[in-house]
Amino acid sequence: PGHWGNYVRGAAQVFTQSIGRPSGGWDGLVAGAAPFGVPVGAGLSSSSALTVAAMVTLNTLAGVQLPNADLVQLCSDAEWYVGTRGGIMDQFVALLAQRDHALFLDCRPDAAGHFQTETIPLPTTHRLLIVNSGVHHANTRNEFNLRVAAGRAGV
Repeated sequence: PGHWGNYVRGAAQVFTQSIGRPSGGWDGLVAGAAPFGVPVGAGLSSSSALTVAAMVTLNTLAGVQLPNADLVQLCSDAEWYVGTRGGIMDQFVALLAQRDHALFLDCRPDAAGHFQTETIPLPTTHRLLIVNSGVHHANTRNEFNLRVAAGRAGV
């Protein structure tokens, strides 16, 4: 939903509000052309990947080094800025995933509001293959937000 630049703008606005001061300006290049980028509209969370990349960049440039759990929440808030009412799973994976491991994430926060995560080594005899079928989803902001709301209502 929306222009890709809005995800970077959302990250900048949310990050600046969280640290209570401007994070400073920066010049950057966003490049993700095939075959190295995350395909847009393929269901692989390209918007979350962009938001996380922007947030990690801002965190590094500002020198505040917020913990990953805080960055996850800020990234989720930044996507709300764009109008996407997503959750936290994509952001957790983008920040915590490790090569040759699965990531367990319990999306039920504990009493302190924290989420349990665990990296689980994958057997070396198994391989995970992710394929871009070339079929693009055409989710509108409203369709996506309704699906998220329906999922939350079912829990």
